[in-house]
Amino acid sequence: MTRIRVAGAVRLAPALCLASGVALAAPATVQLKGRIVGYEKLVPEVNAEAQRSPQAWYSWRIPWALRARFPLLVSREICVVALAATATPALDPVLIKVTGGRTNPVTLVVSPGTRIAFKNADPFPHDLTSGTANWSRAIMQAGGTREWTPAAPGVSEFRDDLFPSVRTFVVAEKNVAAFAFPSDKDGSFVFTLPPGDYTVKAYFGGNPVGRPLTNVTVPQRGPAELKEPLVVSADGK
Repeated sequence: MTRIRVAGAVRLAPALCLASGVALAAPATVQLKGRIVGYEKLVPEVNAEAQRSPQAWYSWRIPWALRARFPLLVSREICVVALAATATPALDPVLIKVTGGRTNPVTLVVSPGTRIAFKNADPFPHDLTSGTANWSRAIMQAGGTREWTPAAPGVSEFRDDLFPSVRTFVVAEKNVAAFAFPSDKDGSFVFTLPPGDYTVKAYFGGNPVGRPLTNVTVPQRGPAELKEPLVVSADGK
C-alpha cells in the first residue's frame, strides 16, 4: 500500500458544496489538493462507437480522430473520490445536466442513498432509459427535472434513446466522503474534507481506473496537497 503524506497550515470553516470538491459538513475541514495524470490515454466508449459508426449524426462529441487538437474534457468524463474509513452520510441532492449531446458529469460517484437530480438543460426533449437502475421511463421535456436515488452499491448506466451520445454512469460506493472533477487545464482537483485517513480513487466510464492512493492522511490544519499524482490511465502507467 502507498502511504501519502500531506502538509497543511490553515483550518477552514464547515462547508457543503455540490460542485468540484464536494464534501460533507464537519466541525472542521481542510482542503486537499491533487492532480491526475495519464488521462490522455483514456478513450470514452461513446466516442469510440461514434468513430466506428457510418452515421455522422450519431454523436455531437468531438470526433476522436481530432484528439490531438481537442484533448479529453476531463472535468466531464472523470470523477475522483475520497473514500473514508467509515460510513458517511449521503449527499443531497446532486445535479446531472443533460445538454449539448452529453451529460455533465458523465461519471458520478456517490454513497448509496444520495438523491440524484437529472435536469434537461436543452431546448428539446430527452428520453433517458436505464437497464440497470430502478427507473421508470418518461420523456424529460425542455427544462424538466427527474430524481432518482441509488439504494445499494453498484453501477447504473443511463442512456438517451433519442441521442445515443448522451450516456451517464452513477456509481454508488460506500463511504464516499467527497468527489471532485479535475480541471481540463492541468488535471488538478480539490477536496474539502474533515481530518482523517482516506483512499483516493478515479472513475471513468463508470469503472475505477488507474492506481488508487491509499492511506492518504488529511491533517488537522491545511491546506494539504498530495505528494504524488493520481494515475488514471487504463494501464496504470
